[in-house]
Amino acid sequence: NTKIIMKRNSLFALLFALLVSACSSDGVYFSDFRDIDEAGWAKQQPFDFDFADSIVKPESDLVLQLRHDNYYPYRNLYVKIDYFKNGKQVSTSDVNVALADKFGNWYGSGLGGLYQLTVPLRSKVAPGQFDEVTIWHNLRQDTVKNIANIGLALVKNE
Repeated sequence: NTKIIMKRNSLFALLFALLVSACSSDGVYFSDFRDIDEAGWAKQQPFDFDFADSIVKPESDLVLQLRHDNYYPYRNLYVKIDYFKNGKQVSTSDVNVALADKFGNWYGSGLGGLYQLTVPLRSKVAPGQFDEVTIWHNLRQDTVKNIANIGLALVKNE
């Protein structure tokens, strides 16, 4: 069961990487995904994303990308996002990511029991505004299970 899930996650990540590389001229400037351990995402485990050389176009929007499976037990995922410049925190935001409607229907697109959702975070990100982003989950429980991957992307502002 574990091997099947890991193979499926690897295949999904590969497909996404191919999609991003195929679409990069159409508006994806940067994308980075982190795998979340099958044991869960611990509250004290941040995910760091380095943007030092990535924000070069002022028309970029920053989006959160999230993948979860059918067994995620909640409708939402609360995340805390810290923005850093030169090692100093310049801002923070708390984001309520709605994953399902009140009837339990998942938002986003799904493939083989995994669902991917893209959530806008910031519009028209200016070069030099920040160079690193850290994401933490902010639920009441210490460990969140059934989240497969989390990522950030810079996409063309439309």
